[in-house]
Amino acid sequence: MKSARSTNKINGTDPISLEIFEQFRKGATPKILLADYPISLDQGKKLSRVFNYQVAAQKCLKPELFKRLQELGLKIIVLADFFKEQDWDGLSETLQSVDTDIKRDELALYPSLLKEKRKRITNGINQINYKIAYFEQQEAMLVNTITRLENEMNTIQGKLGLIKDYDKKIVEFLLDHIGMVCDNLCLRKRLDYKWQKALIKKNILKYDEMDYVYYVEDIVKLAEQTEYRLKRNFAIKYNSDEVSKYSLYGAQPVEYRNKSIDKADSASLLSRIKDLDQEILALNKEKRECSLEIKKIRHSTPESFMESVLASNELSKSDQLTHGKLQDFALKWLYKNEFACITELVFDNMRFDAIGFNNDNRITIIEAKASISDFRRDTKWKKYLKYCNEFYFIVNKSLYFTHQNEIDIAIADVGVIIDGSYEIIKPCTLQMIPDSEITQTVIFKIALDLTKKFAFGF
Repeated sequence: MKSARSTNKINGTDPISLEIFEQFRKGATPKILLADYPISLDQGKKLSRVFNYQVAAQKCLKPELFKRLQELGLKIIVLADFFKEQDWDGLSETLQSVDTDIKRDELALYPSLLKEKRKRITNGINQINYKIAYFEQQEAMLVNTITRLENEMNTIQGKLGLIKDYDKKIVEFLLDHIGMVCDNLCLRKRLDYKWQKALIKKNILKYDEMDYVYYVEDIVKLAEQTEYRLKRNFAIKYNSDEVSKYSLYGAQPVEYRNKSIDKADSASLLSRIKDLDQEILALNKEKRECSLEIKKIRHSTPESFMESVLASNELSKSDQLTHGKLQDFALKWLYKNEFACITELVFDNMRFDAIGFNNDNRITIIEAKASISDFRRDTKWKKYLKYCNEFYFIVNKSLYFTHQNEIDIAIADVGVIIDGSYEIIKPCTLQMIPDSEITQTVIFKIALDLTKKFAFGF
């Protein structure tokens, strides 16, 4: 027969529940206990589940967290997924974030909140790794380019080192008239017509018919010949007026035009040396910036890449739950003011907390802020203004009046709505007229997402 003891509410923490837990430890079953305790079979099964959860969790939780688990009583049934998947980290994180007087419905939100948080953190980490890989690749490319340019510089300087002791005028002439193709010296500018032909006969220059390039075979001898002609006041520079006397083809431009010689290679050696020096300096600076960026990213957290989500070590109960409640009231506010509305609308790589349009095709966006830190972090809301006619922040009463001056100054002419009140505490005085194409596209997207929710439930 059942005991005559008073039938207190069975919640997993009451004296009767604790007695029943002791009986479970001794091997009793819910059906057997019905005869001795004022409980239903359903209550007995729930207590049995909670008992089994406690037994499994005791081995894996810190004592203080296990105690909190016990104090939650039957409410931990809504956390069944943690026990089923043996996700003790998730359970621990949740228990750290809740008070024992939390309502069952609120506690039931935590598994999904944690799942979303982990998803966002994973996405953030993936983005971090992607950026690191990208900058490492860029750095490697820069190192290779710098090495190639330095080798080119060394090649040029090595070749020019052979003529460094010649008169400055001779060296400058050669630097202006000689370029490089594939590490080989060549004529960039034509020389005196007769002199150039003579240099070919002396094998100082060699003409390549395939590439249409005059290669310099011996730069020292070319320097000697230049010195010889300058001392005797012989012509060394190309003179188009003189060419017509000797050439059947007539005068040609002083600079060689050749598809096989790119713009960089066709530059004078003097210009090329200067360009190489500047290019190497610029690339070294870019490489240093890449290295600093890699270092910075390695020490970053996912929240650096996820503006919309707090990737903290805790679930941030107050922020996440409050944010959801604010969004819910924002919808009610919009509907009461005759707006067709929706939450979490994704548009142009942005996510609007609540958005709606009325019969006049006027669009209103409401952004929810759960805390002052949440408000301070938000640097993206001004980008939303071009998509709406009116913009409001929705906050709870205590947050607004505690930080009213800071909030009013930061948001300027946009409005504020207080949670739970259909009155506008601060009107939106900013006149915004979105582009007609934007307006139609946003309205269609709202309607489409509402249809999706109705058709598919999400």
